Amino acid sequence: MEITEILKITGIGLFAVILAFIFKELKQEYSVMLMIAGGIIITLWGLAKVYPVVDYIRELTDSGNITEYFSVILKVLGISFIVQTGADICRDFGEASVASKIEFAGKAVILVIVLPVLKSVISMGLELLA
Repeated sequence: MEITEILKITGIGLFAVILAFIFKELKQEYSVMLMIAGGIIITLWGLAKVYPVVDYIRELTDSGNITEYFSVILKVLGISFIVQTGADICRDFGEASVASKIEFAGKAVILVIVLPVLKSVISMGLELLA
């Protein structure tokens, strides 16, 4: 079942790219709109696939004492998806420099979010060694 879904979404992406390529010669604005529409459809499909995973992780965190760590994981995943999508859109429009800066900013934010967990893990490791 997952193979057919990924084939469908890949088909939608390829169809959008081919149509955009055709329209690029005729009407540039239609080409851009097709690429944006294709990107939105694919992104919404991906988000629909992620929601059940997020719900399952929330169920796991509610049943145990690991809420803080899963919360950090979910934030990092969300930031990663948003940053990657934003950077890819910039690259699609030929702005690789802006895309690199978005990725750098995303990595910096992820580092700030992960730092408390990293401190906790290091302190647990030091306690085990002592």
